[in-house]
Amino acid sequence: MRSSPSQRLLATEQSLDDIADEIASLHYRAPCDEVMLQRYKQAAEAMLLTCPAKARAVLAMIATLRRQESVMRDHFRAARLLAPLDAVIRVNHVAALQEFACLSEAADVAQCNYQDLPHHGAVGQQALEAAIFAGRLQAAAQRLRADSSGYLRRVIKGSQQVMHCAGFLASHGVTDQDTEQLQQQAMLPLREVQMAVPEVAIMLAESGPMQQVQIHFLLPGSAEDVMTLNQKLSVGLPWVTVEYRLLEGFPCPL
Repeated sequence: MRSSPSQRLLATEQSLDDIADEIASLHYRAPCDEVMLQRYKQAAEAMLLTCPAKARAVLAMIATLRRQESVMRDHFRAARLLAPLDAVIRVNHVAALQEFACLSEAADVAQCNYQDLPHHGAVGQQALEAAIFAGRLQAAAQRLRADSSGYLRRVIKGSQQVMHCAGFLASHGVTDQDTEQLQQQAMLPLREVQMAVPEVAIMLAESGPMQQVQIHFLLPGSAEDVMTLNQKLSVGLPWVTVEYRLLEGFPCPL
């Protein structure tokens, strides 16, 4: 028995969803399988007429893994115009921006997503996490404290540390603008080598005779890679420092 056009379309959409899920699981974790990416690219291109928004989103994710930033941006721009309220496309767009170390832009896009889809759990959680990644610690802490249900404090790793550190920084006159500027400067060496930031860890620690907030960007790769990047990094404030650390074995990422 032949399937109806609507059944064929559903199958096509499902296959694109499966491809998107598979690609999302690959970000920064393993070398690209170019044969697989080319197969997925051909599948998405074949579906541009029947499922244009999802096909464009898949092509954007493939471009992300291939480190093709301008191609990623073009495809996500088209996908969002075609399906402006698709939460999955929006979440994957933010993740792609973070893959290119565009943390402030990712936080802006994630906040816009949250304003448009305020009741979508994944969108709201991502907006908060993106704010933390971008250095907007006090704004994130304010939202954590305002969540009367306690849900966000449960699902955001390190939420208590974020609130603790945000309070410390505020008491010393350090603003979100200050910490975000540090984060932006810290992303420049990563953008040069096209390295993603998979995790961040934030803690209040003793530094000589005083306390300070330490922000660690946890990176894949080798200890030598991280050491070389740290040599290019010269950012900090009296009450906060930023440093790259090796992802593997780090005890408490957010």
